[in-house]
Amino acid sequence: MPVVIRAVFDGKTARPLPGEPVPPIEGEVEVEIVLPQSAGDAALDPAAALFRIRSETPILPFPVSELVQASRNDEACGD
Repeated sequence: MPVVIRAVFDGKTARPLPGEPVPPIEGEVEVEIVLPQSAGDAALDPAAALFRIRSETPILPFPVSELVQASRNDEACGD
């Protein structure tokens, strides 16, 4: 019966997520890595993935300059 372990894979090494139970392993074992479809798309064309994310993000109801100014005002008040 296969054991499923969630992990982070950087293309060379898979590291189990914190708290993920890993059974004792001796020597080398065969593994199967299943990547989500979105991970495969981003790896092929990062620019396309960024443009997709940008198109899915709603437009802010105010200019970004107002957001920056509000952040600066918050920092000034916090000192």
